Amino acid sequence: MRFTLRSTVICQTIVASLFATSAQAASPVSLTYVVNNPWAGGYCAIVKVSNPNAEAVQWSGSLPVRGTVTSLWNAVGKQSGGAIVFSGGLDWNKTIAGKSSIESIGFCATDAVTPTPTPTPTPTPTPTPTPTPTPTPTPTPTPTPTPTGALSPVYKGEGTFYGATGEGNCSYDASPGNLMVAAMNQTDYANSGACGEYIVVTGPKGKVTVRITDRCPECKPGDVDLSEQAFVQVAEKSAGRVPISWYVVAGDTTGTVSYRFKEGSTIYWQGIQVLNHRLPITKLEIRPNGSANWITVKREEYNYFVYPNAIAAGPMQVRITGLGGATLLQTLPEPQGGLVVKGSNQF
Repeated sequence: MRFTLRSTVICQTIVASLFATSAQAASPVSLTYVVNNPWAGGYCAIVKVSNPNAEAVQWSGSLPVRGTVTSLWNAVGKQSGGAIVFSGGLDWNKTIAGKSSIESIGFCATDAVTPTPTPTPTPTPTPTPTPTPTPTPTPTPTPTPTPTGALSPVYKGEGTFYGATGEGNCSYDASPGNLMVAAMNQTDYANSGACGEYIVVTGPKGKVTVRITDRCPECKPGDVDLSEQAFVQVAEKSAGRVPISWYVVAGDTTGTVSYRFKEGSTIYWQGIQVLNHRLPITKLEIRPNGSANWITVKREEYNYFVYPNAIAAGPMQVRITGLGGATLLQTLPEPQGGLVVKGSNQF
């Protein structure tokens, strides 16, 4: 992806309230967050919920955070003052298993820093009556505000359009029923790291949300080549090329993540594509049958993660990481070319 993950720093820890599923008194669960994707004016972080009890519990609580929360995923909660108040566990499960932790909750927030004013230097006395002029302070530039729900900084470039079908370098199938798609410039395509991500594009006429399905090799950094159907939402078609701005958001996707084995996949060579994901995918790992180790798989420009070596026969585990650090774990059957497996979870 375009974003460089910096060293993670645990920012806050807070004891959360909970309700035990048994009659015995339960120890408190804890909430922490780790900043994974900072940028000028904001950051994204992953929340970790830990249950020290042997029994499963329902949990709720508050977590102090910096700045104003612009997006929250996979949990029921909202910001109140300087904290996120969680009121109902995960979107799909209100309990946490005993002696376990959850790391699938994430949020992004603005974190504007007020610059420290530079003091005006005191004039140095001189033997002459001419006073020393006071330097004129340099004005501080106003930072671009981070839009609500943004998972990235705001990028600027030019927007164009083409006859999109939903197919392209990302190796997706055609989507005639939904052509709100676009091709990303070569730089921000990031070796297919942009494939499947959702961006909000703003132009002279308005804004539109599109999914990245293709690459635009000739486009400059910041440029986006939109489908004709998307382009007319942000500009007049006759304009052809217009200034735009855009940023990444979590997709309004229904259902769970799916996984597709590339044609020709066997236990001797595997290509895996991730489909229907709300967040951009930053990493895919596999743990072959009988192995205790996770293997990071290289991503190809055509949006498949390819492991060219032999693995043990039988089912394998796959772990994917989304933008911001959230992870999903899935068991897949033995590799078989063209097989699509519907997963059991979503970011």
